[in-house]
Amino acid sequence: MGMVGRLDGNERTFKSERSDIMKSRVLKVLTVATVSLVVLTGCDTQTSGDINVQTDEIQYRKDQRTDLCFAFLASRKSNPIGVGNMTGMGMTHVPCSEEVLRLIR
Repeated sequence: MGMVGRLDGNERTFKSERSDIMKSRVLKVLTVATVSLVVLTGCDTQTSGDINVQTDEIQYRKDQRTDLCFAFLASRKSNPIGVGNMTGMGMTHVPCSEEVLRLIR
């Protein structure tokens, strides 16, 4: 008779090891996903639909060490809950164009 439907000890061990490896990978992925979910839901991000940026408040700076230019905007806003102020700052790299260089204070 042939070997149809029969597994010897080596094949059974190989399939068991493969199954254990797959279970281990799935467990790792689920753990990372769960930890990420817990961490991200713990962030206290205030989002409101009333962001109003005045472009004349954007400031530009040039880093003399690297010759890179940056635009940034800092803001302070009363907290709608009434507990202190909310502050924020945004910063990004911009080309050192003639227009930007003129706006550097």
